[in-house]
Amino acid sequence: MPANFPDLTRANTRRLSQLIAALAFGREFDRMARALLGSPRASSAFPIPVRSALSAREYEEASAINAGSSAFGLRLTQQTFGLFSMLRED
Repeated sequence: MPANFPDLTRANTRRLSQLIAALAFGREFDRMARALLGSPRASSAFPIPVRSALSAREYEEASAINAGSSAFGLRLTQQTFGLFSMLRED
């Protein structure tokens, strides 16, 4: 497979469809915030993690909890996980 051609395995196409759904149908508040901020600041509006993910102290655990509980099965970004201490008010 050419290096610049995307790997369209079953797992990757499923993940791609989840990402498309999340972008199109994500939480209404998140979409409204991004629309209000406009370009280029819209990317600064991080999706809010599910509450149960905040109890995790490691990225992989928090991301798995979020994926299991979110409507679209989306995992967390490292940037969102980096905000956990402020969200938890540690």
